[in-house]
Amino acid sequence: MQDNIKYFKKEDRFYILTDYPYDGAAINTTEVIKDYVFLDFDANSGGIYLAEIYKVTDILEASFSHEKIKYDDDTDSLSISLTPNNDTEGPCDLVFRTDKEVMVSLNRTEVGNLTGIDIVGFQFAINHKDFIV
Repeated sequence: MQDNIKYFKKEDRFYILTDYPYDGAAINTTEVIKDYVFLDFDANSGGIYLAEIYKVTDILEASFSHEKIKYDDDTDSLSISLTPNNDTEGPCDLVFRTDKEVMVSLNRTEVGNLTGIDIVGFQFAINHKDFIV
């Protein structure tokens, strides 16, 4: 089982661990896209510890439409925009990667502000035994 990304099938929740909080860290949870995306971050530094995506099966439905959440079936890629301009051509943090199937990155501005999350191999991950809890 992978530690960095997991799909909790019963809860229909995709979990992305970006870092481990230090002992005693003040952690805030923010709902960044109502009902769908939550971030846990360090209240003092703003560093992100965890991103969670809820209602995964809804997102994969052909009829699903949300201005900030886009799934591309052809490339099996999920793009989540956290700002009006999720620049996927700018700098990013590589959070997780397998040899070929799955990659998770956090998009940032030139000064380091988080703009979005990209997941390549999204359906692969939620259907593969190494990622399902």
